[in-house]
Amino acid sequence: MRFTLTVVLLWAGGCDRDNGAYCDGQVPCATGVCDTTANHCVGSQSPDLAAPDLTSDVDLADSDLTPVCAQCGATTPFCTSGTCVGCDTLADGEGSCAALSATAPHCLTTGAMQGACVGCRSASDCPVPSARICDGASHACRGCTSDGECTSLVCDLTAGSATRGQCVDTTNVIYVNAANVSCDDNKGDSAAMPTCSITKAAMRANKTVVRIANTLYTENVVINNVGPITLVGETGATMRPKDMNMPALLVMGTSVVTLRNLIFTGGLGTGAGILCQNATVVLDRCLVKTNEGYGIDGNTCALVKIDASMLTGNMLGGVRVGGNFDLTNNMIVKNGGAAGGSAGGVSVNSPTTTVTKNFANNTVADNSGSGINAGVVCGVGSSATLLNSILYKNLFGATASETNCTTLYSATDDAVDAARANAHNVDLSIGSPAFVSTTDYHIASSSPCKDVGSTSGAPDHDYDEERRPDSTSNKVDIGADEYYP
Repeated sequence: MRFTLTVVLLWAGGCDRDNGAYCDGQVPCATGVCDTTANHCVGSQSPDLAAPDLTSDVDLADSDLTPVCAQCGATTPFCTSGTCVGCDTLADGEGSCAALSATAPHCLTTGAMQGACVGCRSASDCPVPSARICDGASHACRGCTSDGECTSLVCDLTAGSATRGQCVDTTNVIYVNAANVSCDDNKGDSAAMPTCSITKAAMRANKTVVRIANTLYTENVVINNVGPITLVGETGATMRPKDMNMPALLVMGTSVVTLRNLIFTGGLGTGAGILCQNATVVLDRCLVKTNEGYGIDGNTCALVKIDASMLTGNMLGGVRVGGNFDLTNNMIVKNGGAAGGSAGGVSVNSPTTTVTKNFANNTVADNSGSGINAGVVCGVGSSATLLNSILYKNLFGATASETNCTTLYSATDDAVDAARANAHNVDLSIGSPAFVSTTDYHIASSSPCKDVGSTSGAPDHDYDEERRPDSTSNKVDIGADEYYP
């Protein structure tokens, strides 16, 4: 079909503009001769408007006359008859979203973003194991970031884990809750009917994760020739030994045990928070406090790995290692003071031939030792390099005595060590690390430890699981805490 557009200009009777070609008996022509019949100057240079051609034909046969939209918004992504509309107004909103975007194939029909095409509406839209959580704000699939997001109540949050951010399958989890009246050490294995004893749960050969509910467990927990196994605590879950001179947890033999978000306390006599013999023990975000023995005694342990944990108030010392060790992002503070002698913060007895000896971005402060080097002591035949670490007010008597180990890019109030050539150390003998308070060992904005650490060898996160290096400056701070405003 062809369309013809006719434009017609109609002249009304009257004119409000002067006509320079008009003439009559009273109005002469400026130039030329007046035609008194037509009242028009003949030979005038003014334009002749007596018979203008004001008709034009335009052919629109191949023109698209569909109304168009301006750029449509997130909740109104589709253009219909010149109006931006949401996917929820369309006959097939889900299909329309799938056709519009492969990354946002679902139509949201409720909530603040109603009408938008999104990545997911619920967890059922997130089938990929590494991203099974539907984020409530962005409606995009992502990995889990807390245990409570998972049906099993366990998210793999262990730094460096190949399955970090994935929810652990319920079939791999055994549940412990000593406060649950339905707990049963023989039959219990679910959240509704848990086991009562941590030791009993850990011995279940067909389970790889023990989920420990928030209550106090007073028992001598022993894990012998078991693993790999992970013990995950609900916030507040606390382990305390039942007997004198016993640790809250004893890990033995060939066991490989990971501990996350647990509290170990109350060891009496020589009782440690954790005692490791020949085995491998890994701590992630744990609190080891107020034990009369060591916080962690790994003197005969194959590997002690501690990350983002607090060790405080342990009378014989914060931690003792004698084999492979990997200590990062820890706050080791206010340990020592035992009448019979104390190592203070950290005691390293690992031979110089030990394969793994990593000590990076730790804060060791306010510990008391019965000998010199109350911060970190390297025993006879042992060595370690303390990287990016704060050593401050660790006292032998009333005198600061930090370490006999090698320091590099570290902050210390030992003036001699701070001035050591090529160590890139920060001198705290005439200042302080500027902790937030006497009980909070995060650094303040004024800290001289900011932005002066080494990026080489630094962990990729800090005590609070925040990014390291700093996401703004791309620099590394000294100590367990990476400063963020």
